Amino acid sequence: MNADELTARLALVAKYGGEFRVTARESTDLEFKRDMTLPTFKKSLKTIAAFANKTGGYIVFGVSDNPRLLVWLGGNYLDEGVQSEQIAQAISPIPETRFETFEIHGCELGVFTVLPLRKPPSIAIRDISGGQGEDPVLRKGTFDWRLLGCLARAKGWLSCKAPNS
Repeated sequence: MNADELTARLALVAKYGGEFRVTARESTDLEFKRDMTLPTFKKSLKTIAAFANKTGGYIVFGVSDNPRLLVWLGGNYLDEGVQSEQIAQAISPIPETRFETFEIHGCELGVFTVLPLRKPPSIAIRDISGGQGEDPVLRKGTFDWRLLGCLARAKGWLSCKAPNS
């Protein structure tokens, strides 16, 4: 993905005051996150596994939620070593990923690309906490697919127990 493709994919609309609204919606291969802190990245592990188990996808860091606006990361993102370590500690097999930053309308965005696995599924190898009082992001022995619109009560996710786990 390059800057022009990212701009088109986000379907940006200029707002009064110089802000840019993202009119694109999250989908089976696109997710938005406001920042790229360690807790946010850990919450993204389920998405990474789900993208790897289907056709791949993009997590765009630097998009606020409700309203979806471009926000500036300002160099505050995890380096690729930390990203790789978090993935390796959470799921197996490990999908191929890339992380790139782009400046779009003066805002620094991070795009985390997940390529599909040749032989899915990518399975959680340990429980990953969602944070204080939240349900776990990943449960050991499960695998995920992104199925927006299929199971509304599950917020677009379907988790299945892996055989013999």
